[in-house]
Amino acid sequence: MASWRLRCTYLAYGPPDAPVALLCVLSLGFGRLRIGLVREGPVWLRELDEASTTVCLESLIEELRRRGFVLAGFGSTDADALTRIEGLAPSNRERLFPFPIAEAESLVVPQAASDEATASAFAPVARRDIRKAQGAGFTIEHADSAGALRAAWPIWMTVHRFRNQYGRSRASWLRLLEGGRALGVVRIYTASIGGRPVQSILVVQAGSRATYVIGALDREALGSLPSPSCLLHFRAMRDCFARGCTAYDLGSRSGPVHRFKSKFRPREEPHPAPVNLILEPAVYPLCRWLLARLR
Repeated sequence: MASWRLRCTYLAYGPPDAPVALLCVLSLGFGRLRIGLVREGPVWLRELDEASTTVCLESLIEELRRRGFVLAGFGSTDADALTRIEGLAPSNRERLFPFPIAEAESLVVPQAASDEATASAFAPVARRDIRKAQGAGFTIEHADSAGALRAAWPIWMTVHRFRNQYGRSRASWLRLLEGGRALGVVRIYTASIGGRPVQSILVVQAGSRATYVIGALDREALGSLPSPSCLLHFRAMRDCFARGCTAYDLGSRSGPVHRFKSKFRPREEPHPAPVNLILEPAVYPLCRWLLARLR
């Protein structure tokens, strides 16, 4: 999606110091037309009863309409949430966008009460990789600061710059960190050896689920050392578990790192079809025509 120059808008529902729901909207503009993409959301920071959930969703949708959005595509792992969203305005589940707005599935690693019980479910190769990285002397640290992003950025760019992936600017990632810091839901985990960062990953917590968002390994800095990847994710999993997460989402099975993800023996959770919410029915046909022209 990098070439589409999507802009991020963050919305929160509830008191400023204690919001109950967050929404990240990727905005695509055509003159006076605005189209929104919600890759996963809303994200609930605490449970609400049915009536309060409806009020929250209605408020967020009305805010999108107020900001000039004609169409908003919602993808989510939560089928019930999508069903609720469908009822807020005219909607459909057609494939309108020239790029996916939601993955087909999530690879989820359940978290047990202890490190040992969690690791026992991994493939033997993952446990061996963890022991090798520990023996090599890697240190694992986490932070949610601008400094952590500065250290991670060159590593991420060595991998993602030429893949047309994660096309968000550094400033956009910084806004994500700053927004998540007050809530304690975004962290960058870094594996270093001899004080030199070798691998960094960004993990976002949403309720009882932690999701791996972006990461990369600096193979030049790694040299002949064993990879710290399994150790880094394992430490992130267990840190998130200590903060209330019972599931660690590695993302979809697509892409070149599926073989690595399979080392953790994740369970595969299919995603429901995304919902296209039509916020301005009179303008929607033009919006639909323009999207079809972009395919």
